[in-house]
Amino acid sequence: SPEGGSCISCGEGANCEGFGAEPEAAEGYLLAEVLSSGLWIYRCSTLPERCPGGPVGTCNTGRTGIACSKCLEGMAPSGATCEPCGASDMVPSVVLLSVCATLLVVLYVHSSQEQKAR
Repeated sequence: SPEGGSCISCGEGANCEGFGAEPEAAEGYLLAEVLSSGLWIYRCSTLPERCPGGPVGTCNTGRTGIACSKCLEGMAPSGATCEPCGASDMVPSVVLLSVCATLLVVLYVHSSQEQKAR
C-alpha cells in the first residue's frame, strides 16, 4: 500500500492488491505487522494449516503468536486449531489421584494389621 506517496514491496507470503488496499497473508503465512519499511510475515512451516491467510494477525481457530504456534489461554492443541479444555482433559489426573488414594488406604490398613499382630 502507498506510504507517504511511495510503495513498499509485497514479498513472499503476502497478497497485495495495491491502490491503497491493505496487504493480506497468503495461505500458510501470518502477516504480523505492516510497517512503513515493509511487512512482517511468518511462514507457518510446521503445520501450514495453522495460518489460513488474511488480514494482520489472522490465525486458525484458537491459535495466536508468531506463526500461529500457540493456543489461546484455556485451549489445547488439536491439529491446526485449538479447542477449549474440557472435563475430559482431567480424566487422567482424576484416575491417577484415585489410584494413589486407594494405594494409601491399602498401605495404612496393612500396616495397622501388622502392628496388631505384634
